[in-house]
Amino acid sequence: MLASDEISISYLNGNGWQQFLTTNANLVANNWYHVAYTRNGTTEKIYLNGALIAQQAQTESMYQKLLYY
Repeated sequence: MLASDEISISYLNGNGWQQFLTTNANLVANNWYHVAYTRNGTTEKIYLNGALIAQQAQTESMYQKLLYY
């Protein structure tokens, strides 16, 4: 998670770190959160505490991604 209350999913390729899905999450310090990332082959989604908070179509192969949380 980024200091600006964002949740960001990124991957590393030959050009460095690439962010491909970022969302404002309005996080509160000293609280626990459950964050989930899913991909069904064409759409990537971020859930926060079970609620969908971001989604987008994704065209790159999963093999091109290295995810860090």
